Amino acid sequence: LMHGYSATEMIGLDIMELLYDKTPAVYRNRGDIIQIKGSWLGETTNVKKDGVTFPVFSSITVLKDDSENHESFVVVVRDITKRKRVEKEIIDSREKLRTIFNAATDAIFLLDMQGNFIDVNRTGYERLGYTKAEMLTLHISELDSPEFAARVQKSISQLKKHGAAIFESAHIRKDGTIMPVEVSSKLLDYGGDKVILSIIRDITERKNAEEAQREIEERFRTLVESSGSVIICLSPVHRILEFNPEAENLYGRKREEVLGEDYFELFLPEKVWLKTAEDIRKVLEGEPTKDFENVVKSFNGEERTIIWTTNRLVDPYGRPTAVIGVGHDITKRKQAEVALTKSEALLREQKIALEQKNIDLRGILEQIEREKMKIQDNVIANVDKIIIPSLQKLKAQSPQANTEIIEVLQSNIEEMTSTFGSSISRLQNKLAPKEVEICNLVRNGLTNKEIAELLNISLRTVETHRRHIRKKLGIDHQDVNLALYLQKF
Repeated sequence: LMHGYSATEMIGLDIMELLYDKTPAVYRNRGDIIQIKGSWLGETTNVKKDGVTFPVFSSITVLKDDSENHESFVVVVRDITKRKRVEKEIIDSREKLRTIFNAATDAIFLLDMQGNFIDVNRTGYERLGYTKAEMLTLHISELDSPEFAARVQKSISQLKKHGAAIFESAHIRKDGTIMPVEVSSKLLDYGGDKVILSIIRDITERKNAEEAQREIEERFRTLVESSGSVIICLSPVHRILEFNPEAENLYGRKREEVLGEDYFELFLPEKVWLKTAEDIRKVLEGEPTKDFENVVKSFNGEERTIIWTTNRLVDPYGRPTAVIGVGHDITKRKQAEVALTKSEALLREQKIALEQKNIDLRGILEQIEREKMKIQDNVIANVDKIIIPSLQKLKAQSPQANTEIIEVLQSNIEEMTSTFGSSISRLQNKLAPKEVEICNLVRNGLTNKEIAELLNISLRTVETHRRHIRKKLGIDHQDVNLALYLQKF
């Protein structure tokens, strides 16, 4: 059945029909062994009736007669297809494991319990600059830097006790340079013996990053401590993580006294707790604030107004870990602003009062002007009713020589009670005093000759003044009588 034949078909079948490899040399070799030893054991490949090959394990034994002559062979054949498949799977698995072993980016050391190398992957020896053969001759302590080499036996003892360990060390490359490493070790059963499997990770970049972080933190510490601003760092639940000297000055508490304490309970009036908690939540969510004002309590209970600029701090994964606030005490400024507001309000009140006084003053001035006009009207009325009639009587009774003087006197009196002179000066602002005097005489009907004699000037001078007056009044090229023109004023 194994070969696909029936028992009847198998009887008388040439054994060679069942063999896959029919090479004569192979069978001569087997025959020689059988002749010498009387038997042969081994693996071969047989062929089924349908031509399919399969592996078998064969046992051939020579049967002899009483005369020790070869009489026949007993052949026992066992199908080992499943076993071969398992063996292949094991080999493939080992190959895969070896591939993974050598392809791992971390070094993998297999050590005996004394620290001698049993195996090492490609990363392990290449990263340290050795060949694999060189590495397998080493003891693990030969790779450790002096400060860690003395701890090897202690680490092995801990492994024996706990079965696993994770620790940091430093390995020396073949060229003498140092590589910081993280070692994760575990005890395993390997071929019936206890061995140490260690995964070695190069942490050079991490150490460099940690050193850079320490330098940044040191610079940050220096900046915080030397800053002229209040700097406070709070956890998401308002615990104080940082408190610089300016904060100590403002709040009157030492840094070591407040670290880890609730900032709200120590320094905020209860009325602003909810608002400040909401502001901190927004900052942690990524909304930094600038020029945010709130009221805090100093150590003596005095309330101070602080203006803050805040932002969040995050870990390497971008998760918010704290809120940092940089603040300035603006209490004096706020007090000045309040005082300024009060002053502005007072000034507005004073302005309103002054405006009211100005309204009252304008009323008084208007009343004075009305009184002045009334007086002026009375003076003019008295002049018209008393002085002018008296002058006219005097003129009628006086000799001819005094008549002209009386007329001039009458004219001047009338001029004093009119707005003529001031009107001419105001409207034109260009007439000389002598020209204004001549205008008065012309307006009153005196001729050039009479004016010349009255003012004791030449007739030519009077004519020159009249030309200048016409020009300044803008009527020099118009057919306008000067005396009639002046009557308008």
